[in-house]
Amino acid sequence: MLTATLKTRLFWAAEALVLVATVSGAAMLSRPEDWQPMLLVLVLLALTLVGQRLSAVVGGGVLTTAHIALVLAMCLLGVAPAVLCGVCAAVLTSAYRRVSASRWLNNLVTFALFPFVGALMCRALEGDIHLPGAAQAARSIEFGLIVFAVFLTTIALNFLLVALDVNVEEGRSLRRQTREAFIPVLPGHLAAGLLAATLAVAYTNLGLPVLIGSILVLMTFHYLTMALLRSEERADQLEARSIHLANLQLGVLSMLMDALALRDMATRRHATAVAR
Repeated sequence: MLTATLKTRLFWAAEALVLVATVSGAAMLSRPEDWQPMLLVLVLLALTLVGQRLSAVVGGGVLTTAHIALVLAMCLLGVAPAVLCGVCAAVLTSAYRRVSASRWLNNLVTFALFPFVGALMCRALEGDIHLPGAAQAARSIEFGLIVFAVFLTTIALNFLLVALDVNVEEGRSLRRQTREAFIPVLPGHLAAGLLAATLAVAYTNLGLPVLIGSILVLMTFHYLTMALLRSEERADQLEARSIHLANLQLGVLSMLMDALALRDMATRRHATAVAR
């Protein structure tokens, strides 16, 4: 029977091996054409970092535009650029939130593995997008459906990798995490998947300027949405504090009436009438 400590350490060792294998595999599969056009690589890397920085917690889950950029990198570029964007996002998130070493490891594994799997999945379904024949097919609606499928697969893999880490380290069940952290944000993920498919098809048909313009609109909308969510959260907190304060005032008044009642029954009746 494995102890909790041994189980956790074995899990960390497995994560480290997966991270090394994923990064090594991405490096071996890297090709010069995967990094072209370089402007697209830089745009998607920037969108990944900005989206990850502006992520918001909704219903226990995390909603972010970074996954859209990562899926675009998987489907429009290739394995190595997608893994690079994912690792950079993991480094940014871990450093900004000042997480523990074990969370650093889990973030790196998660953001390296699901872009790796997603890029291979897209290549298996669509072919090499850098080849003339596949590039022509990427302009069709079928390519958009492939991007949507890759988005949903990788978002599920992303959640599973994080949930396994939480299950091992904190003991929280996968069913509970799915109910509390995945299902509440599932509609948002579906909408983001449709948006990623639309952006991918728009790029293959209309080019990089259209993609950049759409991304700017997307980031503006995302920023406004995050501001609205934070405002609603503050309003809920303020309402809860107001209710707590009202209950506290009622309790103080009740204590005063009880104290007066100890002195005189007539005073008690008078205090009760005044309170009414």
